[in-house]
Amino acid sequence: MVFDEVYFYDQSSLALHPKGKKLYEFKDGILKIYNFKNGKIIDTFYDLKHGDDLKDGSSAVAVSKKYIYTWDGYTQTVFVYNKKGEYVKTLNISKGTYGYSLSFANGLLFVCEDGNYSTGKWFGYDL
Repeated sequence: MVFDEVYFYDQSSLALHPKGKKLYEFKDGILKIYNFKNGKIIDTFYDLKHGDDLKDGSSAVAVSKKYIYTWDGYTQTVFVYNKKGEYVKTLNISKGTYGYSLSFANGLLFVCEDGNYSTGKWFGYDL
């Protein structure tokens, strides 16, 4: 599979839709959604809230069947959007600092405390 339209400048956060049909690329508040099978852009959302600096691990994206989640690891804030890219709500959580480790599985949003280049400690939130 070739994603000829994907531009991974500096660093992006990636998420795969739970059904495996879409790939989400997030950088600097811009979310691009691709058809995972053919690599074509399906949609692009702009100005999504996020952490200040993706390269420091403070910004990331995760996707559930119903929502898109972006992350600010510095403030431990999760921003929730519907599948149309419309803001729904903000959630403040008590654990998790490392944005690259944002993930959604089994109905829980998982975040990780920075492991300082090793395995960090994971926390799951039932949102």
